[in-house]
Amino acid sequence: MPAYGLPRWSDLTREERYFTCILFTDLMNDSSPLWKLLGHQLGYGNGVQVIDQGYEVCLFRDAARPEFGLVERHRELEKLTFDLLLTLSNNAIVVIEAKAHQGFNNIQIDTLHRSREILRMSKSWPSKELRIVGLCSSRYSLKARTRRQFDALVTWQGLAEVYARSRAVYLKANSIYGN
Repeated sequence: MPAYGLPRWSDLTREERYFTCILFTDLMNDSSPLWKLLGHQLGYGNGVQVIDQGYEVCLFRDAARPEFGLVERHRELEKLTFDLLLTLSNNAIVVIEAKAHQGFNNIQIDTLHRSREILRMSKSWPSKELRIVGLCSSRYSLKARTRRQFDALVTWQGLAEVYARSRAVYLKANSIYGN
């Protein structure tokens, strides 16, 4: 604890938005370490790269704005926020759903799958390939049904191994599952 007696907020938090914010910063600096963990799991060869990334993206709200017109309005999904989005050089989109102290929620996963189908069926959305990735603690034992809902899985522990600068943050995210 610092000399002034208050704990550091980064030591207290269990909020996955904090951890995904750190990951977003790392991705902005260099997405290749994450992509090395994910690319082959998703079946992409070495030619496909991450060309853009988004954090806390309200896709169905923002992309539906008239000046963009990239997706039809779906009012029930306007507040849906994707933790992280990756745009790939092959025009595919990767949605990363992150969890730290808790496990995945089937309702959230179902909403991700519904979103994928809406985007695939959209006449306006330019990318028809949307992959769903789970990011969670290595301590979390996913049920087989839950595991099958994702195109790939990455752990905070795995991120700690490839992003040395943020290693302590990712190890904390990995260690707080269930508390």
